[in-house]
Amino acid sequence: MNNWPLADLDVIAYASALETPVRPRVLPPVFRVRADPSVILLPPFNVVANQLFNPIVSCPEDLADFVLREDVTELETPIPAEAHHDLWVNAEGQLIYEAKHEVKRAFESLFTTHLDLARQSLKAKDYDAATRHAEVARSAKPAHLDPLVLLGAVEYVTHGRDSSQFAFITHLAKSQIDGAEFENLARECAGGRRGALVMKDIATIANSSKYALAA
Repeated sequence: MNNWPLADLDVIAYASALETPVRPRVLPPVFRVRADPSVILLPPFNVVANQLFNPIVSCPEDLADFVLREDVTELETPIPAEAHHDLWVNAEGQLIYEAKHEVKRAFESLFTTHLDLARQSLKAKDYDAATRHAEVARSAKPAHLDPLVLLGAVEYVTHGRDSSQFAFITHLAKSQIDGAEFENLARECAGGRRGALVMKDIATIANSSKYALAA
Protein backbone atom coordinates (compact mmCIF):
# COMPACT_ATOMS: atom_id res chain seq x y z
CA MET A 1 0.00 0.00 0.00
CA ASN A 2 1.43 3.38 -0.96
CA ASN A 3 -1.40 5.74 -0.03
CA TRP A 4 -3.48 6.35 3.09
CA PRO A 5 -6.49 8.58 3.75
CA LEU A 6 -5.50 11.37 6.15
CA ALA A 7 -8.71 10.71 8.07
CA ASP A 8 -7.21 7.35 9.14
CA LEU A 9 -3.97 8.86 10.48
CA ASP A 10 -2.70 10.66 13.57
CA VAL A 11 0.18 13.14 13.66
CA ILE A 12 2.47 11.75 16.36
CA ALA A 13 5.79 13.54 15.75
CA TYR A 14 7.76 15.76 13.41
CA ALA A 15 10.93 14.89 11.51
CA SER A 16 13.14 17.57 13.00
CA ALA A 17 14.45 19.01 16.25
CA LEU A 18 13.77 22.57 17.37
CA GLU A 19 16.73 24.92 17.41
CA THR A 20 17.53 27.42 20.17
CA PRO A 21 16.25 30.07 19.91
CA VAL A 22 13.16 28.71 18.20
CA ARG A 23 12.29 30.20 14.83
CA PRO A 24 8.78 29.94 13.34
CA ARG A 25 8.58 27.33 10.61
CA VAL A 26 6.41 24.56 9.21
CA LEU A 27 7.44 21.14 10.50
CA PRO A 28 7.39 17.85 8.53
CA PRO A 29 4.82 15.63 10.26
CA VAL A 30 5.20 11.95 11.12
CA PHE A 31 1.98 9.92 10.97
CA ARG A 32 0.72 6.74 12.58
CA VAL A 33 -2.10 4.58 11.20
CA ARG A 34 -4.85 4.81 13.78
CA ALA A 35 -6.21 1.30 13.14
CA ASP A 36 -2.71 -0.25 13.12
CA PRO A 37 -0.26 1.58 15.44
CA SER A 38 2.57 -0.62 14.19
CA VAL A 39 2.62 1.38 10.94
CA ILE A 40 4.55 4.66 11.09
CA LEU A 41 4.64 6.93 8.03
CA LEU A 42 7.63 9.24 7.63
CA PRO A 43 8.54 11.99 5.17
CA PRO A 44 9.25 12.52 2.39
CA PHE A 45 5.75 12.00 1.02
CA ASN A 46 3.15 13.72 -1.11
CA VAL A 47 -0.22 14.93 0.11
CA VAL A 48 -2.90 15.28 -2.54
CA ALA A 49 -6.32 16.43 -1.33
CA ASN A 50 -7.10 14.09 1.57
CA GLN A 51 -4.60 11.33 0.71
CA LEU A 52 -1.01 10.69 1.80
CA PHE A 53 1.11 9.14 -0.97
CA ASN A 54 4.46 7.34 -0.97
CA PRO A 55 5.71 7.89 2.58
CA ILE A 56 8.55 5.93 4.13
CA VAL A 57 6.82 3.10 5.97
CA SER A 58 8.42 2.38 9.32
CA CYS A 59 7.67 0.85 12.72
CA PRO A 60 7.65 1.96 16.39
CA GLU A 61 11.08 0.43 17.03
CA ASP A 62 12.67 2.45 14.23
CA LEU A 63 10.80 5.52 15.38
CA ALA A 64 12.36 5.16 18.84
CA ASP A 65 15.82 5.07 17.23
CA PHE A 66 15.04 8.20 15.22
CA VAL A 67 13.95 9.96 18.41
CA LEU A 68 17.18 8.98 20.18
CA ARG A 69 19.18 10.39 17.27
CA GLU A 70 17.07 13.58 17.41
CA ASP A 71 15.98 13.05 13.82
CA VAL A 72 12.38 12.93 15.06
CA THR A 73 10.64 14.68 17.97
CA GLU A 74 7.50 13.06 19.38
CA LEU A 75 4.40 15.05 20.28
CA GLU A 76 3.05 14.78 23.82
CA THR A 77 -0.42 14.00 22.45
CA PRO A 78 -1.27 12.62 18.99
CA ILE A 79 -3.32 14.90 16.74
CA PRO A 80 -5.90 13.54 14.26
CA ALA A 81 -4.62 14.35 10.78
CA GLU A 82 -6.68 16.65 8.57
CA ALA A 83 -6.51 17.65 4.93
CA HIS A 84 -5.03 21.06 4.09
CA HIS A 85 -3.40 21.41 7.51
CA ASP A 86 0.18 22.11 8.58
CA LEU A 87 2.09 21.50 11.79
CA TRP A 88 4.18 24.55 12.69
CA VAL A 89 6.03 26.12 15.58
CA ASN A 90 5.77 29.76 16.59
CA ALA A 91 8.51 32.01 17.97
CA GLU A 92 7.61 30.97 21.53
CA GLY A 93 8.13 27.29 20.73
CA GLN A 94 4.42 26.39 20.75
CA LEU A 95 3.39 23.65 18.34
CA ILE A 96 0.24 24.39 16.35
CA TYR A 97 -1.70 22.23 13.89
CA GLU A 98 -4.13 24.22 11.83
CA ALA A 99 -5.48 24.92 8.36
CA LYS A 100 -2.92 26.07 5.80
CA HIS A 101 -4.68 29.39 5.22
CA GLU A 102 -4.50 30.10 8.97
CA VAL A 103 -0.79 29.23 8.98
CA LYS A 104 -0.21 31.62 6.09
CA ARG A 105 -2.08 34.36 7.95
CA ALA A 106 -0.08 33.70 11.11
CA PHE A 107 3.23 33.91 9.25
CA GLU A 108 2.20 37.19 7.61
CA SER A 109 1.37 38.59 11.05
CA LEU A 110 4.66 37.35 12.52
CA PHE A 111 6.58 38.91 9.65
CA THR A 112 4.90 42.30 9.95
CA THR A 113 5.09 42.41 13.75
CA HIS A 114 8.71 41.36 14.11
CA LEU A 115 9.94 43.46 11.19
CA ASP A 116 8.41 46.52 12.84
CA LEU A 117 9.92 45.54 16.21
CA ALA A 118 13.32 45.10 14.54
CA ARG A 119 13.10 48.58 13.04
CA GLN A 120 12.12 50.09 16.39
CA SER A 121 14.91 48.22 18.19
CA LEU A 122 17.52 49.34 15.68
CA LYS A 123 16.37 52.94 16.05
CA ALA A 124 16.64 52.55 19.84
CA LYS A 125 20.16 51.06 19.46
CA ASP A 126 19.03 47.78 21.02
CA TYR A 127 21.03 45.70 18.58
CA ASP A 128 20.41 42.31 20.20
CA ALA A 129 16.66 42.84 20.06
CA ALA A 130 16.88 44.15 16.49
CA THR A 131 18.76 41.02 15.44
CA ARG A 132 16.34 38.72 17.25
CA HIS A 133 13.25 40.29 15.70
CA ALA A 134 14.78 40.47 12.22
CA GLU A 135 15.64 36.78 12.40
CA VAL A 136 12.07 35.90 13.38
CA ALA A 137 10.76 38.03 10.49
CA ARG A 138 13.15 36.28 8.10
CA SER A 139 11.98 32.87 9.31
CA ALA A 140 8.38 33.90 8.69
CA LYS A 141 9.14 35.10 5.15
CA PRO A 142 12.57 33.82 4.01
CA ALA A 143 12.34 35.28 0.49
CA HIS A 144 11.80 38.85 1.67
CA LEU A 145 14.81 41.16 1.59
CA ASP A 146 13.85 43.53 4.42
CA PRO A 147 14.96 41.30 7.34
CA LEU A 148 18.37 40.79 5.72
CA VAL A 149 18.76 44.55 5.24
CA LEU A 150 18.01 45.06 8.93
CA LEU A 151 20.47 42.33 9.93
CA GLY A 152 23.04 43.91 7.65
CA ALA A 153 22.38 47.32 9.19
CA VAL A 154 22.94 45.97 12.70
CA GLU A 155 26.20 44.33 11.66
CA TYR A 156 27.33 47.46 9.80
CA VAL A 157 26.72 49.58 12.90
CA THR A 158 28.28 47.19 15.39
CA HIS A 159 31.21 45.66 13.48
CA GLY A 160 31.52 47.47 10.16
CA ARG A 161 31.39 46.42 6.51
CA ASP A 162 34.55 44.28 6.69
CA SER A 163 33.22 41.82 9.28
CA SER A 164 32.80 38.18 8.28
CA GLN A 165 29.17 38.28 9.45
CA PHE A 166 28.39 41.23 7.20
CA ALA A 167 29.94 39.32 4.30
CA PHE A 168 27.77 36.31 5.15
CA ILE A 169 24.57 38.38 5.29
CA THR A 170 25.50 39.99 1.97
CA HIS A 171 25.99 36.52 0.51
CA LEU A 172 22.51 35.47 1.70
CA ALA A 173 21.03 38.44 -0.17
CA LYS A 174 22.89 37.73 -3.43
CA SER A 175 19.93 36.00 -5.08
CA GLN A 176 17.97 39.27 -4.86
CA ILE A 177 20.52 42.06 -5.00
CA ASP A 178 24.20 42.57 -5.78
CA GLY A 179 26.68 43.05 -2.97
CA ALA A 180 27.41 46.74 -3.49
CA GLU A 181 23.73 47.66 -3.62
CA PHE A 182 23.00 45.58 -0.51
CA GLU A 183 25.80 47.37 1.34
CA ASN A 184 24.27 50.71 0.33
CA LEU A 185 20.87 49.63 1.64
CA ALA A 186 22.32 48.39 4.93
CA ARG A 187 24.39 51.54 5.37
CA GLU A 188 21.46 53.84 4.65
CA CYS A 189 19.19 51.80 6.90
CA ALA A 190 21.73 52.21 9.70
CA GLY A 191 22.02 55.93 9.11
CA GLY A 192 24.80 56.26 6.56
CA ARG A 193 27.83 55.72 8.77
CA ARG A 194 28.96 53.28 11.42
CA GLY A 195 27.64 54.29 14.82
CA ALA A 196 25.00 56.64 13.43
CA LEU A 197 21.40 55.58 13.77
CA VAL A 198 19.06 57.91 11.94
CA MET A 199 16.64 55.15 10.99
CA LYS A 200 15.16 55.32 7.51
CA ASP A 201 12.24 53.45 6.07
CA ILE A 202 13.56 50.48 4.11
CA ALA A 203 10.90 50.74 1.42
CA THR A 204 11.83 54.39 0.83
CA ILE A 205 15.50 53.46 0.48
CA ALA A 206 14.69 50.64 -1.94
CA ASN A 207 12.43 52.80 -4.07
CA SER A 208 15.33 55.19 -4.63
CA SER A 209 17.50 52.39 -6.01
CA LYS A 210 17.24 50.16 -9.06
CA TYR A 211 16.24 47.27 -6.82
CA ALA A 212 12.80 46.80 -5.31
CA LEU A 213 12.45 44.86 -2.09
CA ALA A 214 10.83 41.46 -2.42
CA ALA A 215 7.07 41.35 -1.98
